[in-house]
Amino acid sequence: VQLTAAPFNGFKSSALLSVGGTLPSGISVRFSPASIAGGNGRSTVTIAAALGASAGNLTLNLNGASPDGTVTATTSIAVTIGQFSAASEVSTVSLSHGGSVTVSVDTTETTGFGAPIALSVSGLPGGVTGSFSPSQVTSPGTASTTLSLTATAGAAKGSRTVTIRATCSGVVETTTFTLTVL
Repeated sequence: VQLTAAPFNGFKSSALLSVGGTLPSGISVRFSPASIAGGNGRSTVTIAAALGASAGNLTLNLNGASPDGTVTATTSIAVTIGQFSAASEVSTVSLSHGGSVTVSVDTTETTGFGAPIALSVSGLPGGVTGSFSPSQVTSPGTASTTLSLTATAGAAKGSRTVTIRATCSGVVETTTFTLTVL
């Protein structure tokens, strides 16, 4: 947001810029520069929403204070939080010793990111390795990747819950499936 100040009715003092009231959790505001000399100039107002900030409309009172008084400008912004999901196409996978199997994973961006989604896997039993192809998918929209699982001849038998972790712009989504090594 660009904030512009101009002299009015003889006002020529420097104005120190601030936000009136209490900001919601996760919202920050920065002015550059933090003051306007001689009451004439511009400042760039950067409004940022951290992870966990609530989506919705936000009204900000931007104050310019000087020895001659305080001027307040009100602006409204919409805070949009990016969302995406990740899902395995199966709930149970069986893998034989010395064998391999693939699992399809779909990602869908529902709002706001437009950044790559990186994938990782955890919870694999000893002797089982997993790799994604591709290891990251591009949003927006829907994309698919394949998780390849390979078991050595000495892989630990039994069932385990395996977690697929999808990370985009610091936001993490997970999906799970049960892997049974026979």
